[in-house]
Amino acid sequence: TDAVRFALIFNTAPGTDMALAEDKIKGMKHFANKLWNIARFVITNIDRPNTSHERLWGQPEPLTEADRTVLTKLGILINEVTEHIENFRLHEAAQALYQFTWYEFADVYLEASKTQLQDEGTKTSTEKILFHNLITVLKLLHPFMPFITEHIATLLDQQGLRKYSEPLLISKWP
Repeated sequence: TDAVRFALIFNTAPGTDMALAEDKIKGMKHFANKLWNIARFVITNIDRPNTSHERLWGQPEPLTEADRTVLTKLGILINEVTEHIENFRLHEAAQALYQFTWYEFADVYLEASKTQLQDEGTKTSTEKILFHNLITVLKLLHPFMPFITEHIATLLDQQGLRKYSEPLLISKWP
């Protein structure tokens, strides 16, 4: 359902006709799968026994260039998506979310974080930034992909990772 919804929004600019093709829906199914894999990576890498999850909450402090870059781009994304939604340019908001999630967060930062998670000096900061990015992306994607984002948020709740176990629908916008 989320893949169809996101495909419809992603490819529909105002004033244009859209041909709904199966390939577009498959592409958004792959995006939903990518989002699921990102969440699984984050949960797996920060959910260890005998650790306090409270350290994940709040504004993260960047230690590396990769940290600073992803947090800067996330801030830009929040402003872009908010502006696009307020101006009813939903397709532009969806495209910005897709680009950031797939290319900046998954391809660049997750790969960089694999080595940072091995270093004791950057591990805690990296875990916090991974969690912060994931929860922010989930909140931004929720209007477009409500089922998968809510399910991932529920998984975070079950792991005790979220500060408030409220549905994303009523959580504070980033």
